[in-house]
Amino acid sequence: MSQPLARTSGLKKYRVLDLTDAKGYLCGKILGDLGADVIKVEPPGGDAGRLLPPYFQSKSGVGTGLFWWAYNTSKRGITLDITENEGRKQLIELVKKSDIIIESFTPRYLDHLHLSYTDLKQINPGVILVSISGFGQIGPYSQFKAPDIVLEAMGGYMNLVGDLDRAPMRTSIPEAYLHACNDAATGALIALWHREQTGNGQWVDVSAQESVLWMGFNNYAFWDFTGLNPVRGNVDHTLLVVDQVKHPDFYPCKDGYVIFTPNTGRNGNRTRKFVEWMQEEGAASDFLINLPWEASLEEIIGKPLEQLTEEERESWKQKLNERQGEIKKECGAFILTKTKRELWQQAVAREYMLAPINDVKEVLEDEHFAARDMWQKIKQPGNNKPILYPGEPYKSAVTPYRISLPSPTIGEHNEEILSSIRRTLKPSTKSTLVDEKEPFKGLKILDFTWVTVGPRAMRYFGDHGATIVKVEAPLRYDVGRLLLPMKDGIAGPDRSGWFALYNANKLAMTIDLTNPAGLELVNMLVKWADVLVESFRPGVMGKYGLDYEKVKKSNPGIIYASTTMFGQNGPYSAFGGYGYHAAAMCGFDDLTGWPDRVPIGAFWAHTDHIAPQYFVDAITVALLHREKTGKGQYIDQSQNESAVHFLAPQILDYELTGRVAHRNGNRDESASPHGAFRCKGEDRWCVISISSDEEWRVFCMISQQTFLSNDPRFATLEARKTNEDELERIIEGWSLKKTADEIMQILQSAGVAAGVVQKSEDLHADPQIKIRRHYWEVDHPLIGVHPVDTIPFRLSQSPAQFYRREPLLAEHNEQICTEILRLTEEKFIELTIAGAFGTI
Repeated sequence: MSQPLARTSGLKKYRVLDLTDAKGYLCGKILGDLGADVIKVEPPGGDAGRLLPPYFQSKSGVGTGLFWWAYNTSKRGITLDITENEGRKQLIELVKKSDIIIESFTPRYLDHLHLSYTDLKQINPGVILVSISGFGQIGPYSQFKAPDIVLEAMGGYMNLVGDLDRAPMRTSIPEAYLHACNDAATGALIALWHREQTGNGQWVDVSAQESVLWMGFNNYAFWDFTGLNPVRGNVDHTLLVVDQVKHPDFYPCKDGYVIFTPNTGRNGNRTRKFVEWMQEEGAASDFLINLPWEASLEEIIGKPLEQLTEEERESWKQKLNERQGEIKKECGAFILTKTKRELWQQAVAREYMLAPINDVKEVLEDEHFAARDMWQKIKQPGNNKPILYPGEPYKSAVTPYRISLPSPTIGEHNEEILSSIRRTLKPSTKSTLVDEKEPFKGLKILDFTWVTVGPRAMRYFGDHGATIVKVEAPLRYDVGRLLLPMKDGIAGPDRSGWFALYNANKLAMTIDLTNPAGLELVNMLVKWADVLVESFRPGVMGKYGLDYEKVKKSNPGIIYASTTMFGQNGPYSAFGGYGYHAAAMCGFDDLTGWPDRVPIGAFWAHTDHIAPQYFVDAITVALLHREKTGKGQYIDQSQNESAVHFLAPQILDYELTGRVAHRNGNRDESASPHGAFRCKGEDRWCVISISSDEEWRVFCMISQQTFLSNDPRFATLEARKTNEDELERIIEGWSLKKTADEIMQILQSAGVAAGVVQKSEDLHADPQIKIRRHYWEVDHPLIGVHPVDTIPFRLSQSPAQFYRREPLLAEHNEQICTEILRLTEEKFIELTIAGAFGTI
């Protein structure tokens, strides 16, 4: 039996039953690493997920799936056959003493075992059931086979990734269910918070497709705002466009690749610093030296953008695109003369926006992660020496996130757990006849975050009833207000579809922190708040006397949470990049692309949809702790350290075998065919994934190519992998004769996984998305009626709700002062005259 490490305090008193297969492992791991007693329930003989790649063969000759090792830490393991009466009885006894149950069966499977949520609630009224599935528990696609590639296609993600002359693509490691698990853990914690207030459990229904929809950022908004579909080849990392071929921002250098995102305008001063380095080495042209890097578009054009005619807008768009191409061409020639390390060291020192495209080996060996003690040593049964695992996704001295147990061997804790079963009902924490529909009602959050990670994280609180006051600088407001698409193509801080997505259910005000009256106002809000969140570079809040040490003097119980790219300390902490720089540094970009080409890179700021949930988890656990102790705390999130958890199997693989995972297009070692195939229509594609020889025979029959099932080149998975080029050519010959939807429907009805590669337009018409009501219809005074994503899970008792549209810049200055802070009208006028709100 493995020896436990010390459990963390955050969820120490709670028990979780983990009934999931590989689709749900990470959810239980997160709760276990947060301190919960997680019991992993497997069928006799062990979970099939133990055999998932990558593989490690121990000295005894036993093969081990590292996916299992990576995502089952901090769990005790038992074997039960819940399809038999005895196993079901034992499970029911565990249910009586548990707080949360996680499952990832096909929807309605548990109904047949009399273990549905209705059944479980009768056994334990306070129990929380978390269900993770491909498309959610209801809807026309709920019974579809949903491997990773189908979800990335149906969620609109694949259409955004790849080269125009080849198929749309996914990241070469499966990620869709990791995103779903990340959301599931967050949903479980919100439900737990709700239960602590009411005593009532509930059902958390997580759709992996909806998790993937968020990975596309504001993809859906382009069709709504412009009637155009973003597609691969039209996306770079500083601008999402829909009608121009992009200029690549992945550059070859002496020993690999870097991402460089030269900008003019708001971040133009940072690009100027790169040009100054070029100039020092005699490599900068007069064009680069004399470019007005800091000038806004209006300054360049010479008049307000809304005064441009449609013809003028198109003309300027073309000119700016050509200029960007010239900038990148000249900078690229210089980059080619340097190593990744040289370029990155200068980026940290000079603060220009460049990052190395790291592979898994380079991630594990990164000096910043080492300096922040990111890796945790765990001795895994079956391996002689400790292995480095990704450790803390954020740092908290009060409720830390730490691995307490290695992944269990089959039935390792049977005797320990099953012998302790007692027929006693676990009491709920409270008893009430009132089931509050807003879990976070009354929670007060002061929000200094911007762009994506912080704003998305706050959606989880705001959508469940918290009062969020979003503070922006009057002249340097949230960058999200500047991002496309813009209503009617006209730029303005209140016209962005991007900003609309991340800022529903918030109040917004401007405060000038350089003004004493502004600081006076902020300090009033600090005393009001339960939680303060910020996403500035380290040291910025301290300049205004708003660091944690000062804030807690006026509000000792406050929970203060910082989220930055690299965290508050370490050699790279001062670097102020975006999620697309983080995706490069954390290994995701190297793992996305064709093996015979340069990396394509994961779509946009990929890590921006991994970090928010960990941030919410940290804050929610801190709130649970404060409920018991009255004590606040400080949380330091490095978004990179959160994101690296999604590459844990590949990191273990390199440690144990020396293998370095690389991009491999759409192929998968456990399935063949496994890819996107061209169909009828312009740039229409359908993904197909076949993981067994029986599915292959079914496919051959449906495609009226039964002779292929007996062809020795394709009869087995191993043979199909060997002859995959020819196999894909044959399948595309068939798929070109049908529409993508036809292929999906006929294959899924026969039990073969397939899915349409959906475009922005398709997402609005998707019947599964419609029945799940994923998009809220929001009415805005400038934008009009437009859709906004809701979060990817549904809580049965306290669902996310739409309270208010995204705010106009400075819209609630007066309301926040007079209604929230209870200031007099005279005091508000006094603050206004004194310049507290700045000039916008």
